[in-house]
Amino acid sequence: MAGENFNGSVYGNGTNSTSGANTQTHHHDRMGIKAAIEENRFSQMASRRNMPKRYGKTYKVSKWLHILDDDNVNDQGNLVWDGSSYIAVVGEPGYKVLNKVFLDKDYADHAAALTAATAYATLRGSTDVPVAITASENTGNAYGSSRDIGYVTDKMPALAEGATGVNRIGVTKVTVETSLKRFGNYLEYSDEVELFSEEPTQIHYKEELGYMAGQVQDDLTQIDMINAAGVVAYTGTATSRATVADVMTGVGAFNLLRKVTKQLFVNKAKKTTSVIGSSTKISTTPIAAGWSAICGSDVKYDLETVVDTAGDIAWIPVHKYATAGNVMQGEVGAIHDTRFIEAERMMNFSGAGAGGVDVHNILYITPESFATVGLQGNNKITFKSKAPGKADSTDVYGLRGFFSYNFFYASISLQPEKIARIECAAS
Repeated sequence: MAGENFNGSVYGNGTNSTSGANTQTHHHDRMGIKAAIEENRFSQMASRRNMPKRYGKTYKVSKWLHILDDDNVNDQGNLVWDGSSYIAVVGEPGYKVLNKVFLDKDYADHAAALTAATAYATLRGSTDVPVAITASENTGNAYGSSRDIGYVTDKMPALAEGATGVNRIGVTKVTVETSLKRFGNYLEYSDEVELFSEEPTQIHYKEELGYMAGQVQDDLTQIDMINAAGVVAYTGTATSRATVADVMTGVGAFNLLRKVTKQLFVNKAKKTTSVIGSSTKISTTPIAAGWSAICGSDVKYDLETVVDTAGDIAWIPVHKYATAGNVMQGEVGAIHDTRFIEAERMMNFSGAGAGGVDVHNILYITPESFATVGLQGNNKITFKSKAPGKADSTDVYGLRGFFSYNFFYASISLQPEKIARIECAAS
């Protein structure tokens, strides 16, 4: 108690303060100059969901898959008459002839199933050739996401006169979940820090703690967004993170950006931005509707050297179009249909590339693809404080104070196929 060592911030004799030596140890009424703090970049891209109180810490979201989707794998699909009843032909390899199924699992092997199917057709005086059923065949989604004209034509749900029990499809509901966790920090100080320091330290402490809380929350969001990407691309000839060596420059980078946004379009990702037309201002440039991507300053430096297929610089700085429409927080420029947000605290995979180079990220987050989850009715970040002066069993002289913050956080990847990440080196 009285002799307990105190490990919080102390004033000491002024020159050995743990908050840094004071240049003056007498009264000097002035406010310190506060350093600028970078604004959150990632939280602005996330949707927001709230979890009601008294329902536990697990948050679940269910969604229905589109019927014409390769991910809609189910056993409710086309039924085939086996002579006495209709049975599904999903996920099991074998052969089919005269609407009867001969699955490999019911015979010695694939060849044996073919022999049985052929014998069945011969027995009934038919010259029909058995058709192989592949293990990946999923008749519950018709032709799924395929755009192969031959396959789609073959899978069209035609009906013969008096047809029954054919062209049945199925639906799939998937559930994703996450759990709320609590995060926080605190700092302590003695009354002498406020009494004798040359600056109003309590104000500074609270501001710095507030900055930290915002940064921690944004860093949590960034980590989860990076890990949630369902579309991943690499620069140059790389096929994995360990083989990444090239930076985002030249026409190769231009085509890579186009390739990624093409995949987002195929995956039905909504565009983040709308068209910005040219204005009456001098030298303004129209910008097409497109997707927003977040990158660090090192990658942005390289992006400014990207050229299009005509050999012209593809980078359009934000000041060329900002006067003609709204821009996002931190937006710095655009290439083709990607508008870039620069994040000062962008994370990378240190030393993970070829030859030990750092692997940097360009992150696309599209609307309703990712969400953060908070506890309904609670503040986004809760701050607590106690000034020196009030004594209790833990501070018998009332000489200590503290500031703290805490918040609940969870994230959920709603549609990972609509989140993309490019991994690259940087100059």
